[in-house]
Amino acid sequence: MFNKSDLHSYITFDAATGKIHLKDQRMILVGTDAIGLLRRDLIRSVGMDQAKKILLRYGRNYGVEFAKNLKALFSFESPFEWFHAGPQMSKITGAFFSQNAKIIYNHTTGEYFAEGYWHYSYEAEQHLKHFGVHNEPVCHTLTGFIGGYASEHYGRDIIVKEIKCVGKGDEHCLMIAKPAKEWDEKDLLDQLDQDSQEMIEINSPFLKIEKQRDAYKKLLKFNEKLSEILIQGQELSSIIKFLGETLNLGVTLEDKDFRLIESFGLFKYSMLDIINSTFAERKPA
Repeated sequence: MFNKSDLHSYITFDAATGKIHLKDQRMILVGTDAIGLLRRDLIRSVGMDQAKKILLRYGRNYGVEFAKNLKALFSFESPFEWFHAGPQMSKITGAFFSQNAKIIYNHTTGEYFAEGYWHYSYEAEQHLKHFGVHNEPVCHTLTGFIGGYASEHYGRDIIVKEIKCVGKGDEHCLMIAKPAKEWDEKDLLDQLDQDSQEMIEINSPFLKIEKQRDAYKKLLKFNEKLSEILIQGQELSSIIKFLGETLNLGVTLEDKDFRLIESFGLFKYSMLDIINSTFAERKPA
């Protein structure tokens, strides 16, 4: 059974292995400053808009998995108890302190609405520490987490929007949660699209760097092999053949008067031969 009056009793520390467990689920203890530095570097690397998408998706995935794990670990007496277990456990993790103002949900009709506050948000604190006050809410990981947890519990896609945020100068953070179909903003619906074009755009700078690195490695190998052929004094035909096979192209070598010296692949004629042939075809009979 889930003892909501003594949540700390489910946390154990194994001195022999150094592991921390929530019942059978392994956990880790991470300093908020370390997470804040990672968040800072992410924002500096890809910009605030792209970082927001990544943090929202991370939080949402985390919330879904957390809800699954809690359901597997505890015998909840009702879906309502399972729903409230998430915010209760958040007090132990130290991410934020949740205070619900209004909750309405009905599995039969599909109705869902939640409004609540969270206090002492680590994400807002870290954003203020590294960037100062922002022009919009900044608790993206927590927003995604609550949406993911609620979606897994309710069995439908729930989207959460942060209305007020300490990170933008408000007194507290305020969130509203509704089914995805009730939100019109495209950026909120994009939270559900793990393979969206925006994620491709996020990854593209890193993919370009990897491709450039691979191309550079191939170029180095090409130069090494070509230098080896030249040092060994191999015939010109060997060099032309190597270039053609490596580049997968036809290669031709001509003198200054466009006369063919050596070729590989489709090139059997010099430019001079082609020009002469063309003029011969055009010459009137």
